[in-house]
Amino acid sequence: MEKDNWSNRYKGARVILIVLGLTALFFFDDVLLVFLVEEIELFKVSGRLYSLLLLWFFILSVGLAYAVFHIMRKRPTTGLEAMEGQVGRILSKSGELYKVSFHGEIWNAECEEALKTGERVKIVSVDGLMLAVTPVKEELHNS
Repeated sequence: MEKDNWSNRYKGARVILIVLGLTALFFFDDVLLVFLVEEIELFKVSGRLYSLLLLWFFILSVGLAYAVFHIMRKRPTTGLEAMEGQVGRILSKSGELYKVSFHGEIWNAECEEALKTGERVKIVSVDGLMLAVTPVKEELHNS
């Protein structure tokens, strides 16, 4: 419980620190590039232009760091972890097992409830090559 309170209390600070850390990593090589161009006098530009270049690189680095942070927080999109919570369709029943189509693959599945061919099911868990599924409750939307 103590950890959850700390985690929730400082969530905003953690996000800011991670984004700033990533920004520092991305910005460092841009600064080196600008100083290198200035040192070898590849281009003759004013000090003001160098300042604008550094500002531009900083803004790009913050944007890149923010995008990387959000990509890191996404759920896995591959593997067994990504299957849980997804929806498949019953193809057939053989004894107590069902054949379920999920993303073009056919899986064996178990369900505690009786299912019909063509019915949509939600994947609850994966155990080896066996899926545990439950029927998807179709919600009626009034338009």
